[in-house]
Amino acid sequence: MSSKRIATRTALGLFTILGLYVGYRALENFLKDPDTGVANTVGAIAAVELLPDGAHAVYFTADGKRVDSPDYKDGSTDKDLAWRPDGNRIFFVGDREDGVFQIIRWNVAKETTEVRSVGERSKARITFGPPGYPDQLTALVSVGGFVQDYNPRTGELKQVLPPIGNTAAQNEEGGGVGSFEAVYRDLGTSFKEAKWGKDREMVIATLRRDDGEVLIIQKLARVEGPAGSSLAAPIPVAAGDRIEFDVDRNGRVAYSIQGFKFLDPRNVPEEFIQGDRVVPPFRNALGLLDPTQETPQQVLIGASPEDVQGFGHPRFTPDGADLIVLLGAVDEAGDFRSQFLARIPAEEAGVQRGVPIYEGAVREFDISPDGQKIALTLDRDGKRPLFTIGLDGSNLKPVDESRNYSEPRFSPQQPAKP
Repeated sequence: MSSKRIATRTALGLFTILGLYVGYRALENFLKDPDTGVANTVGAIAAVELLPDGAHAVYFTADGKRVDSPDYKDGSTDKDLAWRPDGNRIFFVGDREDGVFQIIRWNVAKETTEVRSVGERSKARITFGPPGYPDQLTALVSVGGFVQDYNPRTGELKQVLPPIGNTAAQNEEGGGVGSFEAVYRDLGTSFKEAKWGKDREMVIATLRRDDGEVLIIQKLARVEGPAGSSLAAPIPVAAGDRIEFDVDRNGRVAYSIQGFKFLDPRNVPEEFIQGDRVVPPFRNALGLLDPTQETPQQVLIGASPEDVQGFGHPRFTPDGADLIVLLGAVDEAGDFRSQFLARIPAEEAGVQRGVPIYEGAVREFDISPDGQKIALTLDRDGKRPLFTIGLDGSNLKPVDESRNYSEPRFSPQQPAKP
C-alpha cells in the first residue's frame, strides 16, 4: 500500500473520530437539557403584568394575542425579563418555588416553563449580549450582589465581577464579601446591573454604594506586570444618586446621572470648591463614552443644573445613531418622574437637537429590533397600560389598556431576509 493511501486513510480516520466526538458531546448536552422548539415571535412583546399580590410574565404576539407563562403561582412575583437572542425563549426570575428568586426559562414554542438555577441566593437582572456577538447562549446575572456568567443549559455559574483568580466555575453561586479587593470596596458594596461590552472584552456595570451608585468598566484582558499577568483595575466613569446605562453593538456606553456625585468625595477638584462649599458641575446629565478607544473621552450629551430637568433610561437605537431617553424631573423624594419620551442624537450636545416622541408620563419602554417602533408602559391615573408608538411619534396604539404592565421587551427576532 502506498504511503499516500495510508496518509489518506489516516486523515479519514481522524475526521471520523472527531465527528464521533462532536456528536457525542452534542448528544451529551442534549441529554442534560433536551430543550427544543422554534417559535415565530417576530413583533412579539413580553411584559410583566402587575397584580394586586404579585406579578406574572406574559407576552403578546404580533397580532395582539396575549399568552401567559404557565405554572404561575398566585402571590408569586416574576420580573427581570430577557429574551434569548434568537427569540425562541424568554428568561425571567421568579419566586415561584421556596420564595427564592430563581432563573426560569419559558419555552414559548412548547408553552412550558422550567426553573434553570439552584441555590439559596436570589438571582436578578438577566442580560444577554453584546449585540451581534455570535455566541449568546450565556447571560450575565446578578447573584447576591456579584456578577455571574450563567449557562442555562448546564446551570453553571461563573463569577465575573469582582474578578477572582481565573474566574473558575463555582459549584454554588460562588464569591463572598472577602473576594472584594480593596479597589472594589472603595467603589461600592454590591453590583446592581452588568452588561457585556463589545466582543465580551469588558463588562460595564453599576455598583451600589452608601450614597448612591457608580458606573464602572472592567476590562477582562490580562496585562503583564512585575508580578506577572493580572487584570487592570476597574475604571470608574460616573457616580450619582441613580445611574442607568446602555451599550451599543460597537461597544459605546450611554449613561444617565440623576443627582451627580463626585467619584471620590474626599478629593474634589479645586475648581468645584467655592469657599466652604462644594459646587458640582451639574445636577443631572446624559453622557457617552467609547471604552474601546485607547484613551476614552467622556462626551456630554446634555446636562441640567437643577432637578427640574433630568434624564433616565437611555437606550440606543439599533443603528447606534440616536438615544431614546426619558426626560422629566426628580421630585423631593428623589424619584424620577418622566414628562417626555425623546429621541436625541448620540453625540456631544445632542440634547439640543432632540425631538419629542411622546408627551406624557412614561414608565418604561423598549425599541423594536428594526428600530421602527417603541413598546411603552404609560402612567395614567395610577394605571400602567401597554402601548406601542412609532419612532417618529406617530401611530400610538394600545396593546392592552385593561391591565397594568411593566418591563416591555420586544422579541429580537426579525423577518427572514428574502
